[in-house]
Amino acid sequence: MKTTAPARHSLSKFALCTILAFLGASPMPAALAAGDADLEQGLILAMTLDKAKQERPNDSGVPIQAYKKLGLISFKPTKREDYTDYYVLKKPATFLGQKLIVIEEEYMIKFVGCCVDEGLGVFVETVGPTDALKALAAENRCEYKEGEEVRQDIAGLSPAIAPSGHFGHLSCRTQSIFR
Repeated sequence: MKTTAPARHSLSKFALCTILAFLGASPMPAALAAGDADLEQGLILAMTLDKAKQERPNDSGVPIQAYKKLGLISFKPTKREDYTDYYVLKKPATFLGQKLIVIEEEYMIKFVGCCVDEGLGVFVETVGPTDALKALAAENRCEYKEGEEVRQDIAGLSPAIAPSGHFGHLSCRTQSIFR
């Protein structure tokens, strides 16, 4: 009598790298370096709203660790202001068809004053239609804005950045769930 092997479930490269990063394993698999989509998916998961619980259940630190391990951002933030870390990308990456410029994460380690609004955001240079960014924002109760204010925010993060062009900012914070 022939027996069949139990079904195997394959993990996505991002899930595997997330588990490895959590366990402190290094280096990250080289296959992830070629997979912007896997990195992008990690950011999207951290921005995703659980509508039943009215919260963002996925840790924003996990995808940021993947970007760090691949050398796309520095291990230390480019800038820290109040409760927010800003990571300017050192190598090219994309997010929903746009050029990813900055990843931001707001969280509280210790109280420095009012008021922390935990969550994740990205600054992008828009190089095409922004429908996917707007849809992600609407579906997950995030905020999306474009314009001169966004360009100025990016320019204020690092003297090395002198952006010209069109830019967008997608922010998925706790308070945006209730707006």
